[in-house]
Amino acid sequence: MSIIVDDIQIAKGAGIKNRFPDTRDLLSGAGITVTNAGITAGVGAAGSDTQVQFNDSNLLGGDSDFTWNKTTNLLSLGTLNLDGGTTTPSLYADDAAADTNGESLQILGQNALSNANGGDVELFGGAGVNGSGGSVELIGGNGATDGLGGSIVLDGGTAAGSQRNGDGRADVLETDETKKNGRFILSSNGGPVIQKMVGTMTTTNATSATTTIETLPTADVMYLEARVTGHRTGGAAGTADDSAAYRFSAAYKRVASAAPTVMTAIQSDFSVEDQAGWDATFVVSTNDLRLQVTGATDNNITWHYEITYISSNGSIT
Repeated sequence: MSIIVDDIQIAKGAGIKNRFPDTRDLLSGAGITVTNAGITAGVGAAGSDTQVQFNDSNLLGGDSDFTWNKTTNLLSLGTLNLDGGTTTPSLYADDAAADTNGESLQILGQNALSNANGGDVELFGGAGVNGSGGSVELIGGNGATDGLGGSIVLDGGTAAGSQRNGDGRADVLETDETKKNGRFILSSNGGPVIQKMVGTMTTTNATSATTTIETLPTADVMYLEARVTGHRTGGAAGTADDSAAYRFSAAYKRVASAAPTVMTAIQSDFSVEDQAGWDATFVVSTNDLRLQVTGATDNNITWHYEITYISSNGSIT
């Protein structure tokens, strides 16, 4: 005999005494079964096999974008958004035990099959609202005693076959909303800082436009190299596709807290231009080193630049 119900509630202290002689289910319902062997209760897993279980409005939930393969130890996430609330969220490998190397952390794009492209790895800081956007920090583990610090490797995937010349790129850019450019920073602990920045400016007349490269710290020296192109995109004067290109370098220093001074004349080793009035150079404004571009009246010009610079004291940001 069996009794099937949709639900059953057993008050605290109450019990069910079974006097039936066989082991068939005696009472069954959602989440509870009573047999000669005793009472068992359980809730079935949500979703499909390998899907990780989570609290979904106080019920078990599963999702195809969140799976765990116990055979390959592979955790799969469709999109990973880290939100630490008032603290900075972190994704890191465990610290090492004594006299052992720190664990490595790898974030890998999926390898392609057949003639498909390899998967991208993209890391984005959060967007700011009336505030600065969030940073993406890649920090190698610190070495202990005589150990080396952990490396950060940015490796674009290797192309295959006829696409051999199309190996993947490793793009590292910071979008600086105050300076309207992107920059890549390379530094050693307490040592020199090397930065590379790229960006765009526009002019529509002969009035110069500038962008701040860096504030030169006190008692420091900085060496800069710039490559700049200009391209006329419209305007009443000039000729379609008038262009220019420049490459120049300079060194600036600050003695104590005095204003920066150029150590020698700006060195130009390449300059071509369709209009003689166009120009690109470095200038100083208070303690800031700036790139300045100058176009011509009634010429709409788009300027692209790449600047690499090194500071000796490691304090620039």
